[in-house]
Parts: sequence; C-alpha cells; structure tokens
Amino acid sequence: MGTVFKAAGYETGFFGKWHLPYDPSRSEQHGFDVNISKPALYSGGPIAEFIRRKRANPFLAIASFVNPHNICEWPRGQELPGGAIGEPPAPDRCPPLRLNSRPAANETDIEAHMRRAYQAHRLFPVGNFSDEKWRQFIWAYYRLIEKVDQQVGTVLDALRQSGQEEDTLIVFLSDHGECHGAHRWNQKTVFYDESSRVPFIVSRKGVVPTGTTNTLVHTGVDLIPTLCEFAAIKSPKGLPGRSVARSVLGQPGLEERRYLVISNHMVQCEPVDGVLLQPHGRMVRTDRYKYCLYSLGRRRESLVDLMNDPGEMTNLAGNPAFHAILLEHRDSLRQFADEQKDEMALRMLASVLT
Repeated sequence: MGTVFKAAGYETGFFGKWHLPYDPSRSEQHGFDVNISKPALYSGGPIAEFIRRKRANPFLAIASFVNPHNICEWPRGQELPGGAIGEPPAPDRCPPLRLNSRPAANETDIEAHMRRAYQAHRLFPVGNFSDEKWRQFIWAYYRLIEKVDQQVGTVLDALRQSGQEEDTLIVFLSDHGECHGAHRWNQKTVFYDESSRVPFIVSRKGVVPTGTTNTLVHTGVDLIPTLCEFAAIKSPKGLPGRSVARSVLGQPGLEERRYLVISNHMVQCEPVDGVLLQPHGRMVRTDRYKYCLYSLGRRRESLVDLMNDPGEMTNLAGNPAFHAILLEHRDSLRQFADEQKDEMALRMLASVLT
C-alpha cells in the first residue's frame, strides 16, 4: 500500500505495530514517508496528529492497533501492556459461555492433538480452564476491545475535527481473530470462524450506504485492489485479489465468488508424548460450507454446514450424505492450488485420495 499510494502522489504514514518483513527506517522498501512503530506509541495520538496536518496532497494513513491481541498475555498471569485491566468481577457479572464452548464432534486429529498440547502449553495455558475461568477470560477480552475502541475514537475525532471526514475512505479490518473460548480454545491457530473470520468494514460519509453484504471477501488480498479503485489508482498487475468497491457501494455487476481459500501453518506448538507436529492447513469457504484439510493426521479433513451448524460442532467429512459436497470442495482447492502453484495443497489433497 505504501509504495503504490506514494507513487500516486499520496503522503503516506504508518502508525503502530510493525509486523512486516521490512526495515522500518527504509521508506524505499515500504513506501511510508512517516513510520512511527514504537510500542509506547501504539495509540491513536500520533496518527491523529498526522491527520490534522495541513497538506496539499491526499494521504494514506495506517493505524495498526495492537489490541485486543494482548489477550494472549492474560492466561499467563502477566499484566497486560499499556496498563492492567483490573480484577475480573464476580462470576455472575462475567459474560456467559458460548453455545459452542465444548470440543467439536469428530474433530480432526490435528485439532485433538493441539487440544492436548494446550493442557500444559507455556504459550496457551488454558487447557484446564474452568467455566468460571473462561468467563473471566472473555470479560478481559472485552476490556481490551474497549481500550482499542477508545483509540479508534481518537483517530475518527481527528478526522472530523479537521474537516476531512466526507473526503476520506475509512477501512477497518484485522489480520486474524481470537477463538474467545469457543471449543475451549484461545489464540488464532485454527480455522474456526472466531479465529478466521475478521471484519472488513468500509465507510465514507455520504458515499457508502449503510448495510452488509454476503460477498465473499478475502481481507488479505482484496484490500489493495479495493483501495486503488476508490482512489482511482491503477492496481498493480498480478495481484491475486480483486476490488469489492462495487459491492461496498451497493452497485450490481460484481461476479459472485464460488469460494475462498485460506492457508495456515501451525508453528506455535510443543511436543505431545515426544511428538512435535507443525501441520500445514488449507480452508475452503463457500457461501454455506467450510472444508478444512491438514497435512498430518489419520483424519485430516473436516466439512461443516455453516447454515445449520454455525457453531461448527459436527464434522460431516465422513458422512456419506455429504460426500458429493466434500468432493466439490476438494475440487475447488485443487483448482486454487493449480492456479496459484500451491504444491503443498496438491500434496495434501493427494494424501486423502490414496
């Protein structure tokens, strides 16, 4: 984004968590004129100052807020960066557990293995959490959301006070979710919706209508083409994503996607019974179903009917009544793997066909 928009004459700034494979000090690599990524400044203040500047050219500003990411610190008993969130209230004041707060039926071998790893994992020590502890965990997560909500408010206030709200497109998204106690999991490492389904909110006062869309959007690859279309900038060639600007504006003509593919590599693991597993995974998401495939395990596939089972509690991959749907999703993954030269996905598919 930095290089594309800087080349188009934009003043560019990045503020907050820098989790990118570039040297922050080398703007020729990443394209950001201003780069403030010190942990002490993970707030809305520096970007608000950038927005208020008087300038002749348009700007692109990235606010990379860290929270509620730091919920991963809470189970370890650490004070959360940026200040403690206080002691949790009495159990009857904590949020209720989700309906899918138990393990899924017929989960894959990898999910079962990871669950055992979580029993004593130094990174994810939640395996023995009681219902009360999970409710306190959810409460702490909401407190962190309140923190980042205040920071977002600081940025939006600066935009309004500077008189630029009607001239600025705002996009809110996340790189990953948090399992939030669903299936007795925390963290981000699995394909459950709590972890993999993230917001993609686009707003411009007086231009973008209020509402939602069922268009399948991939936040990782659709963002740059979408921003380029709104800014009337030619999108770089060869990008795997597409612009969803027409869908955002409520306009017809955007061809419906049949599926999305998400990849994963579980590297945050520890040995269980002397075995260290670090599987690759692929998820195929269609309008109704979710198909997941892992590179390891005897039972490597899962298929969930999200219409009738939104909590993802029942794996249908071995159900003969859904075999045709399973094959359709395998074919979609194979098509993707051929187009993107995803050799790992092709090997994974071959493993379930032998």
